Amino acid sequence: GSFIIAALPHAALNVRLHTALNADGRMFLTHTKLAGKYTLRLVIGQTTVRQEHVDAAWARIVATARELH
Repeated sequence: GSFIIAALPHAALNVRLHTALNADGRMFLTHTKLAGKYTLRLVIGQTTVRQEHVDAAWARIVATARELH
C-alpha cells in the first residue's frame, strides 16, 4: 500500500502525535479526516523506501503515541 494510516480514538491525541512525530524532521506525516476522525498518513510507496524504513517508522509512531497517552 501507499499509506500507513493511524486513527487513534481521540482527536486531540492524534493532533499531538502528528505534531510530535513531525517536530524533529526524521519523518513527515500528513493528515486527513476519515469517517470524521483525524487520521495520520505516511507515504511508503516511494522506490527508495525499504521494509526497515516502514518498521522503524511504525515503531516510532507506536512509541510516541504511548509516551503521549
